[in-house]
Amino acid sequence: MSQTPSAKDILFERFSKQKLAPLYIIRGPISAENPKELFEEWVEEFCEEIIKAEKGCSLEQAQEMRTLGHSDIVVIRKEEDAREYRVKDESITEFNKAHSYPPLEFKAKLVFVMEAQLISQIIANKWLKTLEEPLENVVTFLVVDEQTPLLQTIESRAITLRLKAKSPLESWSPLEGHAFSQYLSKTLESGHDFKKSELKELNNYINNPRSFHLIEFIKGGLRQREFLYDALTSFMERASTPLHLKEQWLKQLQWFEKAQAFNNAPAQRFMGLIQVIEQCS
Repeated sequence: MSQTPSAKDILFERFSKQKLAPLYIIRGPISAENPKELFEEWVEEFCEEIIKAEKGCSLEQAQEMRTLGHSDIVVIRKEEDAREYRVKDESITEFNKAHSYPPLEFKAKLVFVMEAQLISQIIANKWLKTLEEPLENVVTFLVVDEQTPLLQTIESRAITLRLKAKSPLESWSPLEGHAFSQYLSKTLESGHDFKKSELKELNNYINNPRSFHLIEFIKGGLRQREFLYDALTSFMERASTPLHLKEQWLKQLQWFEKAQAFNNAPAQRFMGLIQVIEQCS
């Protein structure tokens, strides 16, 4: 029941191991409401993680360095008054310059081309040789706001990663009262694929937080167990909890995995996790 790693996690791990591919296409979720804002935030956060790791500094310091700029992180944008990238634009010169020398400090130089769907075919063809024969450790990210395919010769040379839509739960914080039941209620509001009858025990728990309602819910089958596991783990990622409860949670997660391997009953596997959650609430 481990969660699928995000595009950012995949790229950061490959960066750390110096195994990034030369070219990536970063696409947003199909249903993104504000893709441009989503991409800007994603690029900022990813660059800050890279700076933090490479410089061994705090997140606040990494944010400041990103704002000031670093030679190994290049973010290219079209001219504000232009409908698309143009051959004469400074951004094109910036792209060519970024690909003319290797990284000076970091494991790799990262070049982000924002709104890459607005690159004309003429420019794309001019960039082909650079993208086909890149300098070592210079990595290009074509960040595409829309679902429109890029030039096929570019698409075929790139690894495509898709970002996940932001959940309204990412900015969730508990009100006074039973925190996990509030979180569970918000989780259901953000979308699910259960029938009304399948949610009876969850609604009972939200209205009267007793652990036996959750145990009854997971008796419904694998989908119910996966839903509850994801809700429990994502709650613990977001909740402010004392260190001793975090330590208890990690121990119970380890036991959960072992119990799953030995095919223990679902109620036995989940009870330890639920008991830690109850202490957080």
